[in-house]
Amino acid sequence: MPPGDKGTVASVDKEWKFCVLSLSEKFLTEMLGDQYQFNMPTIHLLIRKPGENGKFAAKVRLMQVDVNKRLGVANIMTDWQQLPVEPGDTVYY
Repeated sequence: MPPGDKGTVASVDKEWKFCVLSLSEKFLTEMLGDQYQFNMPTIHLLIRKPGENGKFAAKVRLMQVDVNKRLGVANIMTDWQQLPVEPGDTVYY
């Protein structure tokens, strides 16, 4: 999978340490195939602040995807977290 922006953070649950991601259709195709025929792999993504040189905030593990809504649920890896994850942050691979 080529590196680049893969979506944005839609919402964050800071108490339970997970976030909902709005994923690009291109990323879903890269990950699951043209017809979404492949099983979802275990994948780690980075969250960074918006902007061309946005600082990296955290690493997340994608746990579940709803391809029809283009949403994913990811656990925030607190041992790697450097900044708070917030709605609008960029999902990067």
